[in-house]
Amino acid sequence: MKNALSKQHLRMLCLAFVAISTLFVSSCEKGTPVDVPVAIEPEVKMKYDSVYFEIGGKSFSGEPGLGGMNQIGNSGYRMKYLDAPKAGMTIYTEYGMTKRGWYAPTDSIYFTCANTNYRIGNELLVISFSQGFHKKDMNKYGSFYFPKDVRNLLNKGKLTFATDYESTNSKNGVAISFAAYGRTSKPESAFEEPLTNYPQDDSVFEIIKTEQIDKDSYYVEAKFELNLFDNNGTKHRVRNGFIRFTLMGRNVFGYLFQ
Repeated sequence: MKNALSKQHLRMLCLAFVAISTLFVSSCEKGTPVDVPVAIEPEVKMKYDSVYFEIGGKSFSGEPGLGGMNQIGNSGYRMKYLDAPKAGMTIYTEYGMTKRGWYAPTDSIYFTCANTNYRIGNELLVISFSQGFHKKDMNKYGSFYFPKDVRNLLNKGKLTFATDYESTNSKNGVAISFAAYGRTSKPESAFEEPLTNYPQDDSVFEIIKTEQIDKDSYYVEAKFELNLFDNNGTKHRVRNGFIRFTLMGRNVFGYLFQ
């Protein structure tokens, strides 16, 4: 009897040992560190607007206080002086109480997007891109007309110069002004002044890189050499110019692209 109890007791001890061992191994397995893949955040592509150029051996550089394109404009396209109203034409600049003035086709808009805020010391550089469109090929947001995709104004390659920008608006392309050095175009509202006084035939503005950073951001780099004409008509040659900026798909006026 005593021997039987001893054997039973021994068997129970063995079973207890197995149970404890199993529990210990299970606990160790649960506590074993496991390599969990860490999700890598995509790198943010930061692009900074800036400009650099030289005039007369002096270098200028700066960044905009407001990036991208902070000004949108709608005006008359291919303005013409008329003594009286004409069907299909809208007056933009009127002289006196008469209907004499500068008219443009009612069905067209000269669209401009610009950055007016490149700060270079105490001075500002303004760069604008303009093109004439039929209204039927544009979108309207509030009182403003927009091209369906402003990125089409900024494709890679050489741009023309809008040498009558802010006057007769017959030329598409880029226009730049910088402080007392003047503008690439003739003076504002100088409707009758000949374009031959403001030549850019020896100039270049070339977009050398574009990149769609994300669905709302379109990055542009360009190089340029051009002429600025001051208030006295004196020419100032700009050399080794480089500019970069990010066109945002939407601003307070509407959508530049979607």
